[in-house]
Amino acid sequence: LIPQSFPGNLDGQILVNDQDVSKLDIFNLSFAVATVLQDTDAQFVGMTVAEDVSFLLENENIDHQTLLKKTNHWLTELNLQSAKNHHPQELSGGQKQRVSMAGVLSSDSKILLFDEPLANLDPAAGRAAIQLISQLQKKLNLTVIIIEHRLEEALKIQADKLVIVSRGKIIANDTPDRVLQSGVVSQVGLREPLYLTALKKAGFDLSLEKHLTDLSSLNQELV
Repeated sequence: LIPQSFPGNLDGQILVNDQDVSKLDIFNLSFAVATVLQDTDAQFVGMTVAEDVSFLLENENIDHQTLLKKTNHWLTELNLQSAKNHHPQELSGGQKQRVSMAGVLSSDSKILLFDEPLANLDPAAGRAAIQLISQLQKKLNLTVIIIEHRLEEALKIQADKLVIVSRGKIIANDTPDRVLQSGVVSQVGLREPLYLTALKKAGFDLSLEKHLTDLSSLNQELV
């Protein structure tokens, strides 16, 4: 969206599929990167779940049989068949998110961007959402980018990289374990995973651990 929709100074270069994003318009970029918004209500366009999932395919003038096949595929893949005739506004927060995911996945994009997917979900629905995203990433070989400040839940996706941004600058870009070990998360005002805070107060030396994202791997005895 920057600088096409929001003004600003752009330094450096961002490549998506080897293309410079500053030279692409939002329309063409949207085919490469499928985005699920934080406010899923703002993403709905259909009167029913099935209509919403098929909206992109209709706009691409896909033949009717292929449209039905692909729509039913994504309804099944995201466990939405029982809700396909419901109005999106009737659904729970977790179901709404799945509808948005089904709608953008129908584009066959291999890059899936989530803007704070946990913001409007309770802890149980948040865990289910991250589990689903993780499963889809592995099954479909997707590149998944999650913008989120609820790190404890988001890192359950077993991310290979954690990037911390503060005041428009990247201040950490490494594996989640090394970023958590550095202490930079709390330094910029983000909440580190609560179990790490508890372990430090209990006397654990986190510098001795290699896998801070996996609580079951921690192996120290308190004296």
